[in-house]
Amino acid sequence: MLANRISWISEIWLRGFSGGRAFGEAQAESCAITASGWQRYPWGGIFSTMSSCCPLPSRLEIANVRGRSRLVTCRTAPPLKVLNPRIGGPACQVVLSNYGAGWVGDDRIALNVHCNADSILFLGTQANSRVYKTGTATGARQLIRGRLADGALAVVGIDPLVLHKGSRFQQDQEWDIAPSAALCLIDWVVAGRLDIGEAYAFDDYKSTIRLRVNGRTALLDPIRLTPGARNMRSPAVMGRFNHLVSVYLLGNRLLPVGNRLVAETAVDGDDFIASTTDTGNGLFVIRAAAISRTPVQSLLCRLYDRLRTPEWLGFDPMVRKC
Repeated sequence: MLANRISWISEIWLRGFSGGRAFGEAQAESCAITASGWQRYPWGGIFSTMSSCCPLPSRLEIANVRGRSRLVTCRTAPPLKVLNPRIGGPACQVVLSNYGAGWVGDDRIALNVHCNADSILFLGTQANSRVYKTGTATGARQLIRGRLADGALAVVGIDPLVLHKGSRFQQDQEWDIAPSAALCLIDWVVAGRLDIGEAYAFDDYKSTIRLRVNGRTALLDPIRLTPGARNMRSPAVMGRFNHLVSVYLLGNRLLPVGNRLVAETAVDGDDFIASTTDTGNGLFVIRAAAISRTPVQSLLCRLYDRLRTPEWLGFDPMVRKC
């Protein structure tokens, strides 16, 4: 049902494949904790070639240090800010924020993320990310490049992106994981400031997500929403729905989680419809649309309920939101 309704905005290419710390614009030296104390930790230099629009990419590196995952490299460039709150489990939690409580004008963020062997990362945001009216600017842009080494796990649970009237936004995410690694990626966009009756008043939204396993493309998923070029309320486009969310589960370790989540996900309803794809090669894609936030929140709560156990994250990122 959903695949037929919103097929115009998404083309999925699937191929088979065999202590609390806060960092602003200041840069933290690459370092790690060893038995002898602090020691310089070399940066892996992933995805060093970034778009010319983002000349100074921020970068994060996660490593397993004495059985716990730690943020060992943190370099940020404005407008990005990074928080690293302390949690009790084995994972490292990194929270992204920015100045001005949202995207303004021509804001550019480029971020490299590297998870070393057997490390665990939860990458989230403080709250909804807002894209404000662009005006005469070309629009905000975000580029995220990530690499996961053997045995690593990354859960990218960024809160919804709210597109204000007159805004333009483009994002590109590219993740490359080792065969024994696992990635859970959530991408969620909202039609506008629904509480004041604003929906699909933004100018343009582009998103491209590419997932690779050991350098080989497993999924290429481009999405574009352009209200000025289409009637977004058409039944063939978004109809009555205001929320669009995609959940990507990549890696054989996540197969049990994907199977249970797919079995529990409602296929259709007045407020929520969903489409699921199981490639049979360790990749699940769940695409859902909803009128309100509640059913999407419920879906994510079920997902995080599976991942909060000690073998995964060891904490529930949604405990204050569900």
